[in-house]
Amino acid sequence: MYDAQAELIASPSAEHRREMLLLSTSLEQGLNHPIAKAIRDLAEQEGIAPVDCDEWDYRVGRGVVASIDGKVVLLGNSKLLLEENIQIPDTHGNAELDVATPIFLAVDGRLAGIHYALDRIRPDTCDLIAELHRRGIEAHMLTGDIAPVAHA
Repeated sequence: MYDAQAELIASPSAEHRREMLLLSTSLEQGLNHPIAKAIRDLAEQEGIAPVDCDEWDYRVGRGVVASIDGKVVLLGNSKLLLEENIQIPDTHGNAELDVATPIFLAVDGRLAGIHYALDRIRPDTCDLIAELHRRGIEAHMLTGDIAPVAHA
């Protein structure tokens, strides 16, 4: 999470974390994308119910822009933030996050937080691929993810 000067908050308060998750789950209402579902599931686990958006605009391939209680809230990928002229800080330093998908949350033109979605390989995947190879079937992976995410 980030403060008003776009500085990383090392230890955000539980209240701040809940507010960011409330905004995120509110924007993701009604979307079927796996990342939207993951955010809604996390909010539900935390006991956070979404609120209605005053305005809501889904932007295909980028994210959502909405108005909640007079705040303009964006949730999406870097393309959406760049289109809206919102600065994205350098977040390198954690190798696990380098292969995760960042979902940026901005409030009133400033970055407020980043959710990271990390795909986990299903436990039976390696055995399934080994069985396909044993049967002489060549396996390929098709993905829309960026190369580092796909390789991970």
